[in-house]
Amino acid sequence: MKDLLARPGFLGTAATLGGDLSQLMAMLFTVLFIIGWIQARKKLGNIHHWIVLGGMVTMLAFFTSYYLFRQLGVLAFEGRTGFSGSDFMYYRVFIPLLTFHICLVIVGLIMAVYMIVLGFRAQQFVQDRRELRPGLLKVSREKLVRIFG
Repeated sequence: MKDLLARPGFLGTAATLGGDLSQLMAMLFTVLFIIGWIQARKKLGNIHHWIVLGGMVTMLAFFTSYYLFRQLGVLAFEGRTGFSGSDFMYYRVFIPLLTFHICLVIVGLIMAVYMIVLGFRAQQFVQDRRELRPGLLKVSREKLVRIFG
């Protein structure tokens, strides 16, 4: 699979198939979340729920599989494999941007799981339609102890 992702891409740039696939999927997730937001603004809870849930689950599956296949967590700390720029660009630009990007992906994955759980907790059904539950979502101390042990 790693060899397949390293082949030339399909978007007409110098990127690999993995890079082009990553770009395409990032655009797809962004469009799905924007469409989901528009549906929420129109108070179409069912459509919003399924679009955003589908987008988040797909995003989690894609990021997890992509990072596992590409072994990006390991490659990020392995050295200059595949980087052909100067030392200045590598140490002063590439490494800080890569570190920032990895941090954003980790935060995004954590937030996706949190938002999926929160989305189910915050909904109520009114005549077979999903709506936001009124009021604050509160968690009792006993439930926190049960969850975190």
